[in-house]
Amino acid sequence: MAIGKNIKLLRERFGYSQNELAKLTGISQALIWYYEHEDKMPSVKNADKLAKVFNITIDELLYGEKRA
Repeated sequence: MAIGKNIKLLRERFGYSQNELAKLTGISQALIWYYEHEDKMPSVKNADKLAKVFNITIDELLYGEKRA
């Protein structure tokens, strides 16, 4: 699964709007929209911020479920 789909899936699973996720991470709502639509890839710094909000690793954010 692509990172944009993972971000959207996690955001919805946690019940956050794009705006709420933006406030929690300090990432603009516009960038979150771009990430979810795979128009842009998050920087390592922003991927780390997203992973922390969702309490997962960056690998899990990138690849989905935990890998064996």
